Amino acid sequence: MSAATPLLTLVPVELLDQARALFGNSTHPDAMPEAVVPWLETWLHTPQPALGGQTPAQLLDTPTGCEQVSR
Repeated sequence: MSAATPLLTLVPVELLDQARALFGNSTHPDAMPEAVVPWLETWLHTPQPALGGQTPAQLLDTPTGCEQVSR
């Protein structure tokens, strides 16, 4: 991926849909539709214990990694 390629252009649509559903079902006052993309961009670059300490972005280059991230 080049430095000029926005990461979200490579994120599976299903993952973005999951984030939108998460925000749509939330009662948190900051869970507004326009906050989905910035939140997802931050989450993609934050190490996740459920992913063995890797960031979700590190796993999105394979179908198996995409599946792990979407769980």
